[in-house]
Amino acid sequence: MDKKVHVHVSSKVYKNLQVGIDCLEWIQENTRYNGMDLTDDEVKDIHAKLVVGTTALLDYAEKFGEAISPEQ
Repeated sequence: MDKKVHVHVSSKVYKNLQVGIDCLEWIQENTRYNGMDLTDDEVKDIHAKLVVGTTALLDYAEKFGEAISPEQ
């Protein structure tokens, strides 16, 4: 039987997971693999979503790792 550990992630931290997913889904829906003609504002919007999304996911990953506590 696999050993289990208790993980507690606050709702505030959990929201970062959804923010990251939402940002990356938006990018996926609004960009293509190749051949995009974008305005400066569109490039800035995509870049901002990438920064916000990846930052939120990295924060979630870090906090998730910190939330693991030894089995009681």
